[in-house]
Amino acid sequence: MGNRYLKFALNGILGTAVETIVLWVLSNFIFHNYFGNYIIAPTIAFEVELLLKFIISYYWIWNKKISRGNRHKSFISQFLQYNFFLTFGFIVRMGLLLGFEKIFSWDVIICNLIAGALAGSLNFLFAEKIVFRSVGFKQLLPQGYQWVQKRVKAWNGVIF
Repeated sequence: MGNRYLKFALNGILGTAVETIVLWVLSNFIFHNYFGNYIIAPTIAFEVELLLKFIISYYWIWNKKISRGNRHKSFISQFLQYNFFLTFGFIVRMGLLLGFEKIFSWDVIICNLIAGALAGSLNFLFAEKIVFRSVGFKQLLPQGYQWVQKRVKAWNGVIF
C-alpha cells in the first residue's frame, strides 16, 4: 500500500498542476465574478483533474487490481465509482477552499492548493478501500444488503 500511496501522491502532484493551470486560465480569462472564480472554475478544473488522475490510477497505480475480464466495462464502472466518491472529497475541498477565502482572503489558487493537499488523503482512502479494491463495489452491495436484512430480522421480534 505504501508504494501505491507514493504513486498516488505523484499522480496528485501532476493532477494538481493540471488543475491549477485550468483554474488559472478559467479564473483569469473566462470568469470575472465571485461565482465564476470560486464555484464554476474550481468545479470544471476538478473534473479535468479527476479524469486525468483516474486514467493514471487505472493504468498505473491500481492496474494489478483491475478485473482482467471485460476491461472496458471495468473502466467505465470504476470511473463512475471514482467520480462519485472523489466528488465527496471535492465537496470537502470546496468547503475548505471557501473557508480559507473567507477567513484569510487568499487568492483562489492558494486556497485550492491548500484545500487539495488536505483532502488528498481522504481521496486516497476512497480509491484504495472502495474503488480499486480486490472485491468489486457491486459485490459489496449484496453483502451489505444481507447484513441489513439479518439485523432487521433479529430486531423484528424485539421491536414488534
